[in-house]
Order: sequence, then structure tokens, then C-alpha cells
Amino acid sequence: MLPVIKPLKIEDQIAVVLRKQAQAAIRLDPFSENEVNACIEAGKSIREAAENLIIILDFKTILGRYNDALKTGRGVIMRLTSALDSQRNPNIVILANSFPESKTSLKNYPSILSMEERKLHHELSDQMPLLYGDYMSIAPRTGSSKGGSGWFPHVDLVTENDWHIHLYESNGDQAKYIVASGDAVRGGYWRNCIDCWGKGIIDHVHQHKMLEIQGKKFTVPAPWLSVRANQHLTRMALHR
Repeated sequence: MLPVIKPLKIEDQIAVVLRKQAQAAIRLDPFSENEVNACIEAGKSIREAAENLIIILDFKTILGRYNDALKTGRGVIMRLTSALDSQRNPNIVILANSFPESKTSLKNYPSILSMEERKLHHELSDQMPLLYGDYMSIAPRTGSSKGGSGWFPHVDLVTENDWHIHLYESNGDQAKYIVASGDAVRGGYWRNCIDCWGKGIIDHVHQHKMLEIQGKKFTVPAPWLSVRANQHLTRMALHR
């Protein structure tokens, strides 16, 4: 857990970090010219505190704008490394998400979705070593999630570079979680999933045909987000 330096008065905040001999992160929106410029203008202070800082380039949602994110990322990284011009540059983290927002119905997407954040990190890393970050397959919140067409029950598997979505267009039908879990277990990608709590929940629902496990109900979307996120985090952790 790191305190986050906002891209305003960066020098003053870095001074506090150095005085307390602490660690901190500068979180930038790479699409914001003002934020990027503020970071570049504070280059001297950042160089002095390089060992205490990381720079997070937070692209937020890149679904539908991958090429723009890649082009913007290349330009921002080039500008940052040129401005810092030091062998002691802070580590740079690429943070992004490509899973659809909750207010967007998944029925409008293919059943296999590519993790574009992994592709973005890979392509940007050809310029220099970059650390990887993501939103653990949960889209960043940008206001209320209301306004969609209701929720469709779906169970998601996480593999190396994709999400596999087993969805039923049966609005609010809790029983379809059981059916979708069976689809996931019997599908061809089940063997490629990492053993973890999330995978165990899917298997338990399929085997026992019950949506309550140790007092926790899996009858609405929220707990199933944790099932997907747990698979995602487990897989990402194994890459470290």
C-alpha cells in the first residue's frame, strides 16, 4: 500500500516523501497532457527521489481504444524517460483494464474476450522494462453502474490471455448460474485454469447444484466478480 502523489505540486509532495524516508507512487493519466507535463516539469525532483518512487501510467479502460492507448503510451514513455534522463529512473507500471464495464451488457460481446492489458504491457515493454498492473478483471468504476438492461447470469473462466464467459440471456434467473458453472467445467478450457478458490466455487456449484457455500450466496453478480478476480489474481501472481 503506497501513498499516491497527485500530479499537482509534485515537488512539494516528493519533499514530504524524502523527509519521511517513505515510498510513494505518482499516478498519471497518460491521456492527460496536463498531468504528463506536470510530471515532466518535476523531473529533477523525481530523479532525486527515484529509489522512493514508482510511476503508474493508469490507462483505465482500454476496451475499444487499444491502438490509441498503445500510441499514447509509447509517446508518454518516450517523453518521461527523456525528461528524467537518469540511470536511476523510477519503475514505471502499466495499469489498464479491458473487461467491459458493468453497465454494458456482456451479451453484446463474444464469449471469449482477450486481455488487452497484457498485450499493451507486452508491446510497450519493447521500449524498456515495465512493470505490469491491472484491475484484476474488474472494470474501474466511472460513476453509477445503473442504466444497463439488467443482469444476465454468467460464470467466467480466466486463462492465460483470455476470459471465457458462459452467459445466459435469462434476466435475473439465479438457476442459470448452476447451468453456466456446468458449461464451464465441461468446456475445453477448464483444464487450463489454475487451481484456486474461484475455480473451486465454480466446481462446487456444478457438483452440488447449490448457490450457497459456507453461508455465502452466489445468486447475484457481485460474488461472481470475486470468483473471476480470484482466478485472475492467482494467475497473475504466478507470473512473478
